[in-house]
Amino acid sequence: MPQREQINLYLNFIEGPLPSNFSTSPSLRELRINSNGITGSIPGTLGFLPALEVLDLSRNGLEGSVPEGLSESSTLSILNLAAIGFRGDFPSSLLNLTTIEVLD
Repeated sequence: MPQREQINLYLNFIEGPLPSNFSTSPSLRELRINSNGITGSIPGTLGFLPALEVLDLSRNGLEGSVPEGLSESSTLSILNLAAIGFRGDFPSSLLNLTTIEVLD
């Protein structure tokens, strides 16, 4: 995947699982794929993106649990997972992120 700082695919009628190669984009700061038909689970490797500040996956068909790997981010300030049918416990380690400003 080419190196991008922002990917905004809001309301693009995208369906299917999240590609795993997002985690190979070290300069990615914003990933907004909200309001689509994304299914499957969130790759925990997204937390290892060194520059990721905004992750908005809200209003999709994602399922499973919120991955603990998201708590590995040292730059994440906005995490929006609203209107998703997750099961299980929310990782308490996400509440310990010192950079988080918005958690929805």
